[in-house]
Amino acid sequence: MANFSEKVDKFIIDTEDKLLAVVRTSIKKTVRDAQDFVTVDTGFLRRSGAAMLNDIPRGQGRGRKRRPGEAGVLAEYNSDNYGSFLEATLARMKLGDVFFWGWTAKYAKYENLRSGFFDIAVQNFPQHVKSAVQEFKK
Repeated sequence: MANFSEKVDKFIIDTEDKLLAVVRTSIKKTVRDAQDFVTVDTGFLRRSGAAMLNDIPRGQGRGRKRRPGEAGVLAEYNSDNYGSFLEATLARMKLGDVFFWGWTAKYAKYENLRSGFFDIAVQNFPQHVKSAVQEFKK
């Protein structure tokens, strides 16, 4: 039979694991909301989404212009690979880390002012937390 100290240690570890799971899940759902709300022209804005821990994401600020005859999302920006970067960053996240998500495209803030893609996603964060709590309560 485990002694009291071992039981307390196990409780703390289990609680921290569940807390991190709730945080990671809530962030993931919020980022996916934002990425889904992004207005897509060439695809560069969506593709410029980046995650970092304890620092602001940096990256390419400008996409390329269309070539004559090109239409729709440009091939090099036609990927939802943000999910793998997001997952990798969240997997490294520990309690006390600050998670940052941002778009490196220089026009991201103007697009958000126009369409509110990020603001709308952030407004859903409390619902994502509530949902994740229910999921990990079991």
